[in-house]
Amino acid sequence: MNYSVLQTTERGLLFTDVVDSTLLVEQLGDESAAELWTEHDRRARDLLARFRGREIDRTDGFFLLFDDTADAARYALAYHEALAN
Repeated sequence: MNYSVLQTTERGLLFTDVVDSTLLVEQLGDESAAELWTEHDRRARDLLARFRGREIDRTDGFFLLFDDTADAARYALAYHEALAN
């Protein structure tokens, strides 16, 4: 096999995490925490199409895949900005 003709593709994997999420739920209570998670998830998912990302898994954060590493980096910046607002 001629390995010199093989092409490589760089993709970006991104993990988000809400620090101390268990403590946050305890402090807010179940109902308020559920509202917060809903808003968090909406903001995070709204950015995916803009940066051509795909959701792979979700816990207290997200595991995301991007076709381009630059899109992953741009998503990360936009994600932080979206959560700060």
